[in-house]
Amino acid sequence: MDTFKTAIMFLFLVLLAACDEPPELTMETEEEAATGMLGSYSWSYWGGSTNASGPPPDETITIMDMEALSTEAGETVSYTFGDGSNPEVEAQLWESEGPVEALGTDNGEIQMPEEPGLYPIGVTANWPDSSNRAMYTFLVDVE
Repeated sequence: MDTFKTAIMFLFLVLLAACDEPPELTMETEEEAATGMLGSYSWSYWGGSTNASGPPPDETITIMDMEALSTEAGETVSYTFGDGSNPEVEAQLWESEGPVEALGTDNGEIQMPEEPGLYPIGVTANWPDSSNRAMYTFLVDVE
């Protein structure tokens, strides 16, 4: 019985530790995938909360020297969260002035721009059953 209690306590601690920040976000085309860079977020979890501030997407791609995810013009790219959650998602193209164009999001997909170019994209996720919110940055090369 002591082994069972120890195993349950260990599992509980692992799950608790895993919930102290937003999950990874991955965008995927038919050919490749990229994990977004976590930026600003507000995250509550059992035992506490964290607020973190990061640079906007246009600065993040420069600071982090991000690799671009290649897509076709107008392609829909799928996205998934590492914990399997399904928050509300908004995606926007960014320039130095801030967000310049909203991208369509629907059922785990983001509509890429029609014009070729190298784009910083900010993806904001809101978990409606909590006050949790996170922003992720991707660099996308639309061919």
